[in-house]
Amino acid sequence: MKHLSLHIFRASIILLLCGTIVYGATADSPRMGIVISKTSNELGRGIRNNAMAWGAIAHLAGIPYDCLFLTDLTNGDNLKNYDIVVLAQCSYVEETLYTSVVDRIKEFLADDGKNLIIDGPFALFDENSQERDHSKIDDLLGTSYLGFFGDDNFRIKVNSNMHYITAPFENTQFITQHMSSGLHIQKFKNGADELLVSSDETTVYPFLSARETDKNRIVLISDFSTRAGVSAYFRNAQPQVFYANHLYEIFVRSLHWALYGDIQTPFPAPQLTNANLTAIIRLDADGSQNLEVQTDAINYLVSIAQESGVQTVYAFVSDWAERSGWDNLAPLACKMEQFGNQIGTHSKTHRVTGNKKWKEEFDGSIEAIETNLKNNGCDVGKVEFLINPGNTIPMEYYEEVAKRFSFYMTHGGQVNTPLGYGNLTWFTGPYKHLAVLNDVPSPDYQWFYDGSWSYTTAQITAYQEAIFDHMYNNVGRGVVFNEMWHDYGITANQDVEPPRTQAMRENGTRIINSSNIALYDAMSAKFATSDIYCPGPVDLSKKLRMMSRWNYQWDIEDTTIQFTVDLSDPTLKELAEYTGGMGLSIENTRQFIQNVTINGNPHPAFRDRLVILPNLKPGKNVIRVTLGKYPPDMSRLTYVSKRMP
Repeated sequence: MKHLSLHIFRASIILLLCGTIVYGATADSPRMGIVISKTSNELGRGIRNNAMAWGAIAHLAGIPYDCLFLTDLTNGDNLKNYDIVVLAQCSYVEETLYTSVVDRIKEFLADDGKNLIIDGPFALFDENSQERDHSKIDDLLGTSYLGFFGDDNFRIKVNSNMHYITAPFENTQFITQHMSSGLHIQKFKNGADELLVSSDETTVYPFLSARETDKNRIVLISDFSTRAGVSAYFRNAQPQVFYANHLYEIFVRSLHWALYGDIQTPFPAPQLTNANLTAIIRLDADGSQNLEVQTDAINYLVSIAQESGVQTVYAFVSDWAERSGWDNLAPLACKMEQFGNQIGTHSKTHRVTGNKKWKEEFDGSIEAIETNLKNNGCDVGKVEFLINPGNTIPMEYYEEVAKRFSFYMTHGGQVNTPLGYGNLTWFTGPYKHLAVLNDVPSPDYQWFYDGSWSYTTAQITAYQEAIFDHMYNNVGRGVVFNEMWHDYGITANQDVEPPRTQAMRENGTRIINSSNIALYDAMSAKFATSDIYCPGPVDLSKKLRMMSRWNYQWDIEDTTIQFTVDLSDPTLKELAEYTGGMGLSIENTRQFIQNVTINGNPHPAFRDRLVILPNLKPGKNVIRVTLGKYPPDMSRLTYVSKRMP
């Protein structure tokens, strides 16, 4: 039988005389390292979006992960902790680090069952952006860098579906829309399957290739989250269309294959929530100074929470809120929190990136919101939710965020990279708790107010509905949907909209919609009519941390899967009570779950191929899942929108 893996996976298929197939497989504590280059980040090479996108992929695949720098690899013992390592756009590597990193990767690949995903050219340039002699790493990995090729006539399509990674798709099926520029093309020198290609229907370049050796599996990607917009769902460029881009689904399968190989058995994968999609609202209160805007926006969001259960992080700009009067805002804030929403901060003055006055902007805002609301009869407790104000805060300053906040909603590169989130600890120093969410395509600010965008409310609504539907129906796996909303957008209040928009009203340089509400009503309707999970911000932040820190093992014998998760580690004990509403997906099977037990007790909460988890106990939890040919004839819980008691 074909070898599947050595350290984390062993499998056998025994054909009995009666014709019954008996399966056996096991995996012990799979773990992933997502590696970025500080040098690439310092040179502004788009590493942030790429790194966060791989965080989202790890969540969708259900694989625990750590966030690493290339410098961490110089300690060879670090790599021993991982079964798979993703080298995420590590194109720029300083000369003093290059040889050591190559040696550590060589040692890593010398072990059985140690696997790689290489996204973008690896160590191609030095810290001065000069191309180096990279033959040493090329020879080790068996790869070649061909150059930068392609333009807006190219898109990605399936070259072969005779592989686990691309099996659900058709040969020659287009996976993406046309790109906005070319890609850094790389290929294996030999012995690989070119599964996806970049093509203009005349010229073809490899995009995603897979190669298996006696010891390792390697996935090679020519470029993922770059300005080419290869993974985009929508771009503000001709042709302005929504596209059901399937790269995230393919990268999930790539991660599973790199870990488990051409696995012939079902296998379990933890899922952030039990629903296809997890929804939370991000509200930037840029109109904090206008009481009418605050009243209307908060009442609207409370109505959403009452109707669908979708919660909001509502972030005041504290200095501006003074003008509305904390005595007026306190009843509104309490109304928000009464229905499960959370009050957060959008900084003190909405000016953070340039002045870097972290203590003044963050601590001053926290103090103002907590104290003034409490003094006016609304004790919201600790403000630990931050929404990025103004320009994006660079990753190198994340320690300033992480030391003060547990939940951080930032700007994404959502036009080019639609998904990015996780327990992302690059640059957070000793503060390893930070849950980070990029916003999804596209912010209401861009739809309605950006000078380079111009759409009617009807067009905007149709595009955003299509994005939601694609994430819900195709990406699935509990994917997080958190579109950026603004208070002045909901109210369409001209008094607080951006000055640039007021100028555009006068010179007619873009469509100015008299009402925006159709977009918000459409999303509210999606929330209310879809089987989604609606976490509170605390619940979501705990689940994001759990997904990165799981310690589990599984095995399958015949038709029974046993999944054991150990929550005895101190970092996991406090998360155990937040596993309720998460999911355990059974992958790679057409069979149906027949019954489930947790710690020996029947657990009648499951769908065809997904177990709905309750709050687990600290310590070891054993989940046994039995599969069968047909759905069971029994009453059971098949979906929850909130964490179960």
